[in-house]
Amino acid sequence: MRLPYLMALTVFIPVLASAQEASHTAPAGWRWRMDDGPESAVEVWQADSVWHSNTQNAGFWWDPAWVGKGRFAAEVEYLIYPESAGSEFGLIIGGVKMDEQNSSYIKFVVRSDGHYLVALRDGKLFHEIAPWKHTYRVETPSGSGPAKNVVRIQAHQSVIAFYLNGYRVFFIDRSMVKAPGQVALRMGGGIVADISKFKIEPLDN
Repeated sequence: MRLPYLMALTVFIPVLASAQEASHTAPAGWRWRMDDGPESAVEVWQADSVWHSNTQNAGFWWDPAWVGKGRFAAEVEYLIYPESAGSEFGLIIGGVKMDEQNSSYIKFVVRSDGHYLVALRDGKLFHEIAPWKHTYRVETPSGSGPAKNVVRIQAHQSVIAFYLNGYRVFFIDRSMVKAPGQVALRMGGGIVADISKFKIEPLDN
């Protein structure tokens, strides 16, 4: 089953428990690219009304229909389980040539140790706009339950703002980068999570 997706309509998916035993079938229409070359197995799959991830390698996952245009926001809710590694998870916008190793994109990712990163990839060039910075806005798993982290990027007319759990942690002048393009999920190796909400929506300014 494919999660509902509409550019102009916010669609929320009910939060369900981790589905480790679900059939490992990638969501319909999805594409993915691993950092280290061809993937050996499906690492993000449909599990009831959520997407479940159990990544072995770092990579990008996306539906070609996820495109940001004009003034827009992209948001994803991760439920990070305690068995996850401490690697990054988040969003990219402005993706171009995502099937290629020299793709271009803007990346906003966080780690469970309380740090976030904003970076720009432009073909072979990689620039850390905000090198790993600490923030108290990251939720860390405790006990046996997952920690909810909502990652959001807002591409306004003049600025691009980066939000974590409802708080703006960083922003840049939009003239610095090219925001329109593919939206995708970014996860490092060892991420065990349910992806319970996802949306792309237009902004008024």
